[in-house]
Amino acid sequence: MKMAELSDPSLSLREKWRIHMERKRKRVGSWDNPVFFHKSGPITFLFVFVGAGGWGAFVAIPTLYRGGWEDYILPSQTFVAFILLEVLTNWCLTRWVDSEYKPDVHGTKPDEASEHSAVHCDNETPREHSLADSVHNETNSFEKYGRADDSDAACVKRGNARYRGKATKLDSESEAVEPDDAPPVKHGAHDGYSYRMLVATSLPKEDGHVERKSVPYWSWVKCVICQRLRPPRCHHCVLCKCCILKRDHHCYLTGACIGLNNQRHFIVFLVYAVVGCVFGTAHMLPYTFLHVVPEYQISYFDFLPPVSLVRGLLGYISLVVVVLCLEFWLLLLFTMFTVFMLVGFLFLLYSGQTTFERDSRIKLTDTRSLHGRLRSVFGDPWWLNFLPVVWAKPVEDAVLWPDIKP
Repeated sequence: MKMAELSDPSLSLREKWRIHMERKRKRVGSWDNPVFFHKSGPITFLFVFVGAGGWGAFVAIPTLYRGGWEDYILPSQTFVAFILLEVLTNWCLTRWVDSEYKPDVHGTKPDEASEHSAVHCDNETPREHSLADSVHNETNSFEKYGRADDSDAACVKRGNARYRGKATKLDSESEAVEPDDAPPVKHGAHDGYSYRMLVATSLPKEDGHVERKSVPYWSWVKCVICQRLRPPRCHHCVLCKCCILKRDHHCYLTGACIGLNNQRHFIVFLVYAVVGCVFGTAHMLPYTFLHVVPEYQISYFDFLPPVSLVRGLLGYISLVVVVLCLEFWLLLLFTMFTVFMLVGFLFLLYSGQTTFERDSRIKLTDTRSLHGRLRSVFGDPWWLNFLPVVWAKPVEDAVLWPDIKP
């Protein structure tokens, strides 16, 4: 299909978007393609945790605890089984619990919305709607507008300048800004109204140009793909193919966006993943250097990933060593990554922000106490989420945000 056929009126917006994304994936390599990480991340995670957990529980722990420490084998294996159960359970919940914005369930833009809560069309006053109003009417009222975030296709590349839905602070309230003329992002703290975003107002044209407009971050704007208004903090993800309430980021380890309903599972997943990674690393290091190296008669140099892979393919060392080497280094990498992610999310939980708001230094005030913020993520009582197969629903209004002051 030629580019000119994208203007075919018989094609729906979703079909045009799919064609555009397929062509974009063909223009970039696999290592620069988010779809590659979206599909390979969950496989890598399962390989590391299931492989390291199974090998550690049935091979490494019995080997290390021989010679007077046999009484610790069964408790250690039980602990590993419990950690694996919690990690895999919360991984599955993070991946499959739905955080999609559904207007008929969560509500639409209220009549009492402030002047900052809508994007005005040219020479037209936008109509406001209650929960009973249809999404179709909202779409007609805001026909020209949409929001571009880090996963939207409003990505314009000219020369060495690339814009992926970057946020920009402007002095004017409704000035239209072309992507190539947009000023650079300023590193300063701004509130949710003065901090402005360049949002897509249409799908890419035949020449690849995307029309965009500047709107306040804390706004009700129309999603170009879903063709409906979405509340503040709600963003569209092209990998999940829907708008996510309170979207934080797309997690490649789970293959899902972290949002309103699965944020609690993701944090619990990180907690147990950190415990499991630290426990596994503490046993993997002595097992590797005290048993694997002398048993297979290899040097420490052979345990470097490129060296072990090449020598394993050439038949100089056992393929078991190659697998153990890969598990060893991936486990170390996961340990550092999960600790970093857990510390970051605990800070976000304390401040009541999302990752995008923290990185962009957008000032938001959560008027609730720490207990209220815990309830907004984990539910009430919040500590139930850390117990096996017991969960509480989050106490949060992700449409009206009555406790957030932007």
